[in-house]
Amino acid sequence: SSGRYLMASEEGAGGSGASVAVDVWELRNEAGAWRRVRSTGELLDVGVDRSGRLTTVSRDGAALTFTCWDVASGSEDVRRRTRIDGHAARVAPDGETVAVVTSSGVDVRVPGEARARASFSAPGATVVAWSPDGRHLAVQSALQ
Repeated sequence: SSGRYLMASEEGAGGSGASVAVDVWELRNEAGAWRRVRSTGELLDVGVDRSGRLTTVSRDGAALTFTCWDVASGSEDVRRRTRIDGHAARVAPDGETVAVVTSSGVDVRVPGEARARASFSAPGATVVAWSPDGRHLAVQSALQ
């Protein structure tokens, strides 16, 4: 992360169909400018890319939704809204790429693109995490 933004939401916020606010502060702005955007469902992760676009990943039931906003205006980029099946996800350090845990493994996706950029077989995967430089992906599996 560039250290340019600080993001916060209420702990335990969201859940089945509920709306959760994500507050974003631009730290290098003397006025402490901030935006509030709303994500529906349980908020799983957030990221900001170099151009100042916020990506949120939320879960509502068995589906995940990626939503993207322009931080400066607070407006949603509806063309990039993506809804897919999955149960866990993490936004990469680039603030745009998302690793999604699916029933068959892990997909690497970019919001708004119809297909995964990469897919990996990982039976029983439960958690995924990016390395700080975004070059490596770690997957935890609950193998029996």
